[in-house]
Amino acid sequence: MAEADSGRTETVRCGHLIGCDGAGSIVRQTLGFRYEGEGSEDVNMMMGRMLSTYVDMPDILDHLKTPNSFHFWTVNPDARAAFVAIDGKGKFQVLSKLPPGKTENEVDAEDLIRRALGADVPFKILLKKGWMAGLALVAEKYQEGRVFMAGDAVHLFTPTGGFGMNTGIDDAANLGWKLAARHQGWGGEGLLATYESERRSIAIRNTTMSRYFANAVAQIPVPEELEEDTPGGERARAMVGEHLDGFREEFASLGVQLGVRYDGSPLIVPDGTSPPEDHPSRYVPTACPGGRAPHFWRADGSALFDHFGQGFTLLRFGGGLADTSNLEKAARKRGAPLDTVAVDEPEGRKLYERNHALIRPDGHVAWRGDEAPRDPDRLLDSVAGA
Repeated sequence: MAEADSGRTETVRCGHLIGCDGAGSIVRQTLGFRYEGEGSEDVNMMMGRMLSTYVDMPDILDHLKTPNSFHFWTVNPDARAAFVAIDGKGKFQVLSKLPPGKTENEVDAEDLIRRALGADVPFKILLKKGWMAGLALVAEKYQEGRVFMAGDAVHLFTPTGGFGMNTGIDDAANLGWKLAARHQGWGGEGLLATYESERRSIAIRNTTMSRYFANAVAQIPVPEELEEDTPGGERARAMVGEHLDGFREEFASLGVQLGVRYDGSPLIVPDGTSPPEDHPSRYVPTACPGGRAPHFWRADGSALFDHFGQGFTLLRFGGGLADTSNLEKAARKRGAPLDTVAVDEPEGRKLYERNHALIRPDGHVAWRGDEAPRDPDRLLDSVAGA
């Protein structure tokens, strides 16, 4: 590594390298991996070159005809923009379309905002920055040998839906426990290879949905009579309102956020059941192996997740009639962290549909069954990538 100012260099030796160095990832470029997927056509709002402007306009709150909210759309024949509240007191991030042929330094951001507002409201521009919307790009590979990447280094999103950061955090959770398992000696030879196979398909799923939402924004109709005080103007406003009302899914996309599944992964032991439909806004809690462990509140008011250990967690429902000591002994023998949690609440057994469930360190269900595993070593080999 070289320090830019002084030129001082330092050599670092490590067992693994993880590139979390963003969209311009030096790690990805050094490995020669390309992005694949949908680029951005310069079409309309949220599809192409955009401008983000950070403004302070406290007086706007006096002009609102609706309750103060975190996100406003302004639509008129002259301009449209999204105003995202930063502090609820007048600071906003304003998202607007860059005019054709204009750069962020050439555009009159103040004029763009005034035309979008349609009102003479004083404000101060604190910062502005150009960016590209409509991207749905995923790196062709996530890893090479002992080098891995996560976050924007392997996937680029449009902010519609807000999936980018959550997808990156999930990358880190998935890779983190697998690296820990290998360094602690209980992770199998094939464990780290499952990082790419589990996470890349999720990035494709999530970037695709984000672009779908961005395309819906780009297609907002803006009839010429939108602001007219006429029956035609009323119809135009109703039509635009109906289109905007369809954006609810973007802001309630629990299915995308919580419905992540690793079906088909060699670390997941299927039980013959099928998961619910993958829907962007509907999340159906299920303990079908591969999905996120379902949450419920325990009788003492605590969340079930608060009882999970840092490694694997074995849930025993309804008193756990079967003897699971062989599984616990097998885990201790190989040094795999395993916490056992007794869950007496009937709703827990009803939700998980089995007497036992094995939860991975990243909170996904690896296995479930009514009886204790007949071959605990084989089960642990499967879930730990041996």
